[in-house]
Amino acid sequence: MGRTRTLVGVLALLGLLLATTPVFARPPATATIGPAAQAWLRTAAPQDSATFLIGLVDDGTQAQADRAASIADKQRRRAEVNRILADRAARNGVAVDAVLQAEGVAAEVSGLQAFKAFNGLSVTASKRAIEALARWNAVATIELDTRIMLDLPTAGSTEATINAVEWNIAKVGADRVWNELGVDGTGIVVGVLDS
Repeated sequence: MGRTRTLVGVLALLGLLLATTPVFARPPATATIGPAAQAWLRTAAPQDSATFLIGLVDDGTQAQADRAASIADKQRRRAEVNRILADRAARNGVAVDAVLQAEGVAAEVSGLQAFKAFNGLSVTASKRAIEALARWNAVATIELDTRIMLDLPTAGSTEATINAVEWNIAKVGADRVWNELGVDGTGIVVGVLDS
């Protein structure tokens, strides 16, 4: 029993040390630099700047957010997840600023925005600043923020319609739910984000 307690104590202390070790002291990680970012870095002059999306290595925040999913009260659950992600964004902003200061390139950054929705940030910075971030062990990915031009929509034509229930709707019984239960999706919001 005594050895078990000692072993548990040592493991707990080791876990605490690993959890509180600053990101800067972790072993170096290799950042994946996207093709557009690589091309820009090859051709840019040291004083040139561009906007990049920097993805960071997971710091355990995702596990905290996953645990918050067990909170029964919907409003409390949302508030807790928002707090966890906002805290991570704040930590990321402070950590990136510290790295840029330590590397002596903070003045070469004109815009930095840490995100809650994804573990990373947007930064408008010089080539030297991006190269410094690429050496930082907490950076997982670096992508050049590029503008995507969508094709202009083409005019459609009026198509004939059929006043009937489609086979797939009938197959799952959705038409019965609409007609017999009066549930038709009114008041439900569905959101899709695509690129």
